[in-house]
Amino acid sequence: MLSVPWVIGFMIAAFVLFAAAVACFGVWTYRDAKARGLEAGLWTAIVVLMPNLLGILLYFLVGRKQRRIPCPACGSLTEPEKAYCSSCGTRLGETVFAPVERKQGKPLLFAGIGIIVLVFLLVIGIFIAQFAASPESFIQRNISIGQTQTSLPGRWKLSFWYLDGEKFRSIKLKQEGSKTMTINAFIESGTAEAQVVSKESGVEKRLSLNELNSPDSPYTWDLSEFPANAKLTLRIYAEKAKGKFDLKWEQ
Repeated sequence: MLSVPWVIGFMIAAFVLFAAAVACFGVWTYRDAKARGLEAGLWTAIVVLMPNLLGILLYFLVGRKQRRIPCPACGSLTEPEKAYCSSCGTRLGETVFAPVERKQGKPLLFAGIGIIVLVFLLVIGIFIAQFAASPESFIQRNISIGQTQTSLPGRWKLSFWYLDGEKFRSIKLKQEGSKTMTINAFIESGTAEAQVVSKESGVEKRLSLNELNSPDSPYTWDLSEFPANAKLTLRIYAEKAKGKFDLKWEQ
């Protein structure tokens, strides 16, 4: 599996390339909109600021279908379908409706498209590398319906109408004193289980939440077996479960 620094490096590279592509689209849009007599600055801002390349798509679908031409009397830009100039009111002749087509070079547009393709291939490559190294991490089911969650330091509260899969978070127990976790759980249907594991030491503890079903009578889970200052992973495994739990610990 790719190490975390490599993944972060690839993601930063993908972000930089995507920003470069947006810049190419922005410059091309400005030049193209200006040649068509449109609000070049406004369309450039739309293309650059709208997320997920929606701006450039909107410009192709809407912006490029518009056009403004100069009035022969005052020179103001006017829609060619109008019979009179919007600024001076001069009647527009037939000759105004046939402006000379300005051909725009498209290397910036093609460069932007090429960079987007490169970013797509880079992300796909990262995904394939991760999948090849650890396929099991991509096939874990995780179906959750009607979920509400509170995740704070030292507390994890979750309720759900239906949960079939796995939920997890990283935790750290208090370094000094007793290491315990207080659990309020009520599983109406299905099964649910809590697990705490330390990868460094290999220590692992499991607890069935179905056996508790004590929303008003908290259960104290002894976790003193785990080493001091250890980074732990807290997981909830559920199978077609409905219910809720509230976990609290000192950290």
